[in-house]
Amino acid sequence: MASAVADEIGAGRTGIRIAPGNALNDIAENDVYGVYGALVRELSRLGLAYLHVAHMGVLDLNRGGADLPTRIADIDNGTADVIAVASMSLANPDFTTPAALRN
Repeated sequence: MASAVADEIGAGRTGIRIAPGNALNDIAENDVYGVYGALVRELSRLGLAYLHVAHMGVLDLNRGGADLPTRIADIDNGTADVIAVASMSLANPDFTTPAALRN
């Protein structure tokens, strides 16, 4: 299905969301690492735009277009555990440490 969508609209415009270990509706997955490991390996061959993994635990927030103070506020107020700074961190080596994010 993912390859059919990617073929139709382009892999660069296709994203997939998976939720390994999700117990919603009494779903029981006995081999999360094996099943999702194989799935991710196969999806990686397609060159998709992104893979969104919804898993219990840390919330990584990517608020596209937001300025750095807004992203830092997301951590300070508990909205997110981790923020994505993406191209800002690639363009500015000063963003490589958490202390630098707060200065």
